[in-house]
Order: sequence, then structure tokens, then C-alpha cells
Amino acid sequence: MNSSHELSRVLGSMLAGATERHSWTVTGADLLNLAVDQPLVNPPFGPLFWLALAEDAPGPADDLYTDLAPMMFDMSMDPAREPSPEAVRRAQGVFCSV
Repeated sequence: MNSSHELSRVLGSMLAGATERHSWTVTGADLLNLAVDQPLVNPPFGPLFWLALAEDAPGPADDLYTDLAPMMFDMSMDPAREPSPEAVRRAQGVFCSV
């Protein structure tokens, strides 16, 4: 997937109005999933995504999704909620307590 560095680059390009200079299709779709889609179905995820991105941005991880996946619903399973809402909330609590 994508590191925080790649997501930050795409976000910066979008804010600067320079998206036409970069090939960002997959990374842009991932950014929309993390910053827009997940918070719509999972409101507590919104601020947790930005915290995880800020924490990881100085030194990109191999895959930001590794840290975030337990706190997210698998959108390919929609409308079913996988993993369970209880498991997602538990993972969000663990993330906040670290």
C-alpha cells in the first residue's frame, strides 16, 4: 500500500493545485478512503487517521495501513461491517492508549 510519505506528497500536491504533474491515482484513492470514506462510516477513525499520519510522517513506515487496518472497516464487504464494530472500537482504544 502507501507510506505516510506518499500520502503527504499527494495531499501537498492537491493543496498546491499541482495534481496534474503527478501520477497519484492509487495513492489518491487510498487518501480518499482514509480521510473521507472511513470517517463517514466510522466517525472516530477521522481524527485517529490524522494522528497516525502526523506521528508517522517524519519517518515513513513501510505501510501506514498496517497501523490503521485494525481500526478500519473493510469497505469491500459493505454493507456488512468487517471486522466487527466492537473489534474496531477496541483497536481504536488501544491506539489511543499507546
